[in-house]
Amino acid sequence: MNRSSIFYRLVLSSLLMTGGCATTAPVPEDRFYRLLDTPELKTQSTTVYNGTLKVEPIKAFGIYRERAILFTHSGSPETLRQHHYHHWIDTPTRLIRDQLVNYFRKSAIATRVTGAQLAGKSDFRLHLELKHFERVIHPSGDVSVKIRLDAILSDASNQTILTGSYVREPMASDNSIAASVAAMNQALEDIYRHLGSEMRER
Repeated sequence: MNRSSIFYRLVLSSLLMTGGCATTAPVPEDRFYRLLDTPELKTQSTTVYNGTLKVEPIKAFGIYRERAILFTHSGSPETLRQHHYHHWIDTPTRLIRDQLVNYFRKSAIATRVTGAQLAGKSDFRLHLELKHFERVIHPSGDVSVKIRLDAILSDASNQTILTGSYVREPMASDNSIAASVAAMNQALEDIYRHLGSEMRER
């Protein structure tokens, strides 16, 4: 065996030993998040909408229909990205609709409140569009969230009763995903309260 062959074998053995000793970093665990049920509300003394109020499926474009939690940087809001290991348990549009239906049922704003899963005639329809639903990371390391819901309330004859755009941008308590989810939950509850108040004034 010549020297070049011996050298080649030594180098190959060294590489194999080095590769065998190397440890692979563990793959991060997927985490899934839900929106919490809104707290019990004090029932209003009167029901404003006598009949069935139907919350239609919430519209959203592209990436907002997916389950990955989204984030952007305050210095480049035109760029939106997905967290790889942090997901909602369902699409945000479904989670928000279900949460809002439950909120309106508790507040007794209408005789009956339904989601889109129930077919049939409705006396009032609430159309919503989700325009923002993301974390915003700031240069300081602080994190806020941004939510925007646009709403149109119409009656059975398709006459518009109310239109509105509801935006909330609260700071999260820390820079964790869990804190951002909590801030989103609180922001949505505030939007529901504002929307419900305007609906009662019509």
